[in-house]
Amino acid sequence: MRTTTVLAENGVPIFVGLPWSIVATDDMNLDGRPDIISHNAASGETQIWFMAGQAIKSRATVVVADGGSNLVGAPWFIMPH
Repeated sequence: MRTTTVLAENGVPIFVGLPWSIVATDDMNLDGRPDIISHNAASGETQIWFMAGQAIKSRATVVVADGGSNLVGAPWFIMPH
């Protein structure tokens, strides 16, 4: 296994800590690169970090089809796969 530091869009290392946690990685935008899915346990917000190697190229908050909030909280949770 290899580790690396994730860089924000401005090139500065980014810290992931509570209440945020990384819950999954997957190629969400089908560009052939894994992206990072993170969840805020306090607010219920879920974000996708679209990656270019170790750098975040853009981010998106998950919303429902009409653009409204799509918060995930008890009794629901995101299950890592």
